Amino acid sequence: MPTVEILGASSTEAVPTSFHGAFDPKPRLEITPQQLVGTDQILLTTAYTWACKLTSNLSTTPSLSFDRDKCTLVSKPIFFLGGPPGGEAKGDTRSAQHWRRTYDGIVSSQAIASQSHRERLLILRQGENKNEKMGDRFVKNTVNDDVSPTVCFSGAVDGAYRDCWSAYNAFINGSIITLQGHSKRKWLARDLGPVLWPAMGYLVGGKKSSNGVRSPNSIVHQGFVYVFYNDTSRGTEDGRKGGMRLARADLADPTLTFYPLYKGAFLLDNPSLPRAFDPARMREFYGMPGGRADSFLRNDVNLWKFNVARVRGTDYFLGVSEEGGFNGVPWTLQLRVSSDLIHWSDPVGVPGEMAESWTTGGLHYPVLRADAGEAQEIDPSGFWLFGTGSRTGLVRKKLVIQLTHSRPN
Repeated sequence: MPTVEILGASSTEAVPTSFHGAFDPKPRLEITPQQLVGTDQILLTTAYTWACKLTSNLSTTPSLSFDRDKCTLVSKPIFFLGGPPGGEAKGDTRSAQHWRRTYDGIVSSQAIASQSHRERLLILRQGENKNEKMGDRFVKNTVNDDVSPTVCFSGAVDGAYRDCWSAYNAFINGSIITLQGHSKRKWLARDLGPVLWPAMGYLVGGKKSSNGVRSPNSIVHQGFVYVFYNDTSRGTEDGRKGGMRLARADLADPTLTFYPLYKGAFLLDNPSLPRAFDPARMREFYGMPGGRADSFLRNDVNLWKFNVARVRGTDYFLGVSEEGGFNGVPWTLQLRVSSDLIHWSDPVGVPGEMAESWTTGGLHYPVLRADAGEAQEIDPSGFWLFGTGSRTGLVRKKLVIQLTHSRPN
């Protein structure tokens, strides 16, 4: 297994971004923008997602500007805050789509097939179901019934957003998208609901057993879609602990069933979702465990984001992780290399990307991009790390690396 040697690293620079027109709700760069695979659209994601026409190269443009008439709201939660800041919370209290109750942001996309010259994509969405204060309205979660939203809620407190973890639940949801029209801006979407599940479920004996699964990133390799994700399970049994996890689904499988890595294999008798899972009856499954899952990385407890791209001209993959930043653990970005997405080299820190805490870190939700702007494949002689700054919006950093093979003694 080679190791990563960093030959050059630029300083982290901000990419000013502006919006023009009547957006409602207003776009916000919480998650690093990603290009929708196979299109000229870029996804601007927070609790909802706008898909906007990208008119410049992300790697070279000095700034970004988006017009409302070239953007489409493509995902939103059941409840969201509309209108101006401090506006009214909107939502349908009768909705049974608990997986996107208070958050529904697109974080990853992969081409899976083409039918009648129309491209089909697998979209992964981060969902949340939590107690949240939206304007003057309190929205109650539907998992932890014993936690009142007026006592513990996610929302702005003293000018900063905080989460109520005792009533916070994350979901990784899927959609099959068919792109239509010459511009591919018309979407036909089929919501699959949750596609991954925490190893401990959400409840054990009515008590909280995890905060769910979150932060997915995907890549297609040899006919399978692989998803890296964070499982917050609190179990102590084999395969029931929390950490960074890996699952995959066969693109030839019409059900797109995901199987987590466990004991070094993706076992077909160990699906991620509970047996007989039905999203229409999702509340009945909160107390059921998901498939057992093992870590694919050493010391992954403080690792919560992992993004992967191919290394051009080689048989290897490069991974960048965001680690620490909480509970006294320093925040950092690390690079690793792999030939099979399962076994990874020792980490190498990204120069200039280490801080005492998450809030003082400079590049969050890292995404690897080639010099030409494409995600999923990078040129080691020059590529970019994109992210969002704690206070500065979109940021980027250029890296040059080489893969070094150890010499036999």
